[in-house]
Amino acid sequence: MSNRRKEWREFVVVVGRTEAGSVRLKFVPKPPQRAFDGNYRQLAIAIYKVAIACEQLCHDVDLNFVISPETFNNRLDIEASGRVSDALAQEFVEKAMLRAGLENVVIE
Repeated sequence: MSNRRKEWREFVVVVGRTEAGSVRLKFVPKPPQRAFDGNYRQLAIAIYKVAIACEQLCHDVDLNFVISPETFNNRLDIEASGRVSDALAQEFVEKAMLRAGLENVVIE
């Protein structure tokens, strides 16, 4: 197993909502860690990989989502023109993580 995969397992992705109701992925350190301990570049790479996968999925299935990575806030927002159900959001996130090669990352 490569070091990169090992470092990516140092965080979990928490699926939530923004104040406006958009889907938000928050990348947080796995307990008992409280910080990312200098792995911000690896975290940014992971966030951008997921953002790319989201963009590709939107293109493939003709979804009109806006993908907004914010590496400085450890998050990725997925904004839709209308309300997206929790089930659709979870399925979309799982497919994006798989496409990004981050299938070993825990999604909560």
